[in-house]
Amino acid sequence: MSSGQGSARNLAQGSQEAFRALINSLAPEAASAKDGKLTPEVIEKLSEKLKELVGEDAVKSSELRRNERACERRRASYY
Repeated sequence: MSSGQGSARNLAQGSQEAFRALINSLAPEAASAKDGKLTPEVIEKLSEKLKELVGEDAVKSSELRRNERACERRRASYY
C-alpha cells in the first residue's frame, strides 16, 4: 500500500472521530446509544443545536439545495 492510501484512510478515520466528538459535545446522550443509532429526541436536539450554530437561514438554504438535487435526480431517471 502506498503512503497516500494510508494517509487517506487515516484522514477518513480522523474525520469520523471528529464528527463523533462534535455530536457528543452537542448531545452527550448520543454517546450512550447502544446500537449506534440516535433516538428521534437526540436527532431533534442536534438539529436545534446546529440551527443555533449556523443560523436558521443556513438550514433553510441547505434544505432547498437538497430538494433541488432530489428533483434533478428524479428528472434524470426519467430519461
